[in-house]
Amino acid sequence: MQSAMGSVKPNRMRFLAMRSALLAVSMISRGVGKAACDAAYGWEVRDRSPNEVRRLSAACAEWADAETVAAHIAYQNDVLCPNDRGRNAGASILDEINQAWPSSTYGVQCLTVGDLARAVGSQRPNA
Repeated sequence: MQSAMGSVKPNRMRFLAMRSALLAVSMISRGVGKAACDAAYGWEVRDRSPNEVRRLSAACAEWADAETVAAHIAYQNDVLCPNDRGRNAGASILDEINQAWPSSTYGVQCLTVGDLARAVGSQRPNA
């Protein structure tokens, strides 16, 4: 059995990785993604208070969300269906303001599960 990446050629992989990295930098300049982890001093190894732990946890989740969005853009996917809207991260790539950027710039729509189900259902041929 071949992995999902097994059919992607090496040059294409380099292109996708480079595009994803450039997108991550764009997100940092918007104050989302890795920027949230940096703001929470995510690189410091030290004891943290419970509040700092919660803040860092939300920042790491935001960074993961941004990497997911960057990968969807890099792979030229049309739809991203996250299960959150960046509610716990402050500024987030998935909040209402920043969510418009992937859609308007790259054509990646962030849809809820319900929106996706309706869109797929409306494309089914009549039986």
